[in-house]
Amino acid sequence: MKKITLLTLLMWSSLFYGQEYLNEGFEGVTFPPTGWVDQAGATDTAGNNWVSSTFTAHSGTKSAFFDDFSGTNDRWLISEAMDLTSAVNPVLTYYMYVRFPDFNATKTVHYSTDYDGTNFGTATWTQIDNITGAEADAAEDTWKIQGNFDLSAANGDNEVYIAFNYVGEDNSRWYLDDILVRELPTCVEPSEGSISGVTTSSAIFSWTSGPSGTETLWDVELVDITGGETQGTGTVSSTSSNPHTFMGVTTGNSYEAYVRADCGGGDK
Repeated sequence: MKKITLLTLLMWSSLFYGQEYLNEGFEGVTFPPTGWVDQAGATDTAGNNWVSSTFTAHSGTKSAFFDDFSGTNDRWLISEAMDLTSAVNPVLTYYMYVRFPDFNATKTVHYSTDYDGTNFGTATWTQIDNITGAEADAAEDTWKIQGNFDLSAANGDNEVYIAFNYVGEDNSRWYLDDILVRELPTCVEPSEGSISGVTTSSAIFSWTSGPSGTETLWDVELVDITGGETQGTGTVSSTSSNPHTFMGVTTGNSYEAYVRADCGGGDK
């Protein structure tokens, strides 16, 4: 008996994103991207570099990748400068994917307001994330979102940098994608959607609320690709249930599923 075909899920994001200060998905031809720096740390002796990878990506086809395949590594991937002079509540989110998390590597995230592109060793780097063993395990061979990390202490500064630091000598691998600094939305978009329980007439759709998300209502949309629908023209339902069961699907058709948070008062 034929089963329903379900395409790779896309997320129907929040309608409100807020002011963006940094948005990098590493899809460009050159790496590091313009303004970014691959920097050796004080204890680095291996000479391994951050590189572009097409092995996996959260969105698009590329991600940033560090492979601890030999030697002692202390490697920093530093962003271009951000202007936070008008920022109110800026936050950082990013996606990571880890291979071989059991190896004892340290993965941290920092920001600096006094780095100028030439003074790495003397600049002040404030740590805002230190990947725990549990977080690395959760991201083993799958993409997981990290955040929201508060950057409001840097408000008013016109040159703020984000840096990702890998320290280890144990053959772990760290992938990064969709690095975003923006004003914190009032209604944070969900992430990590998945389909399960597919039958000839139904499918179960589940997702994870975004970082700091507290909503209890969602809009879900099922788009019948085979039937010629596109996102925005499919059947939209309001639900308080996660997971949500789509009924009345057609055997043999291909579908996309979308979700967005409904925080009430029209804030979606």
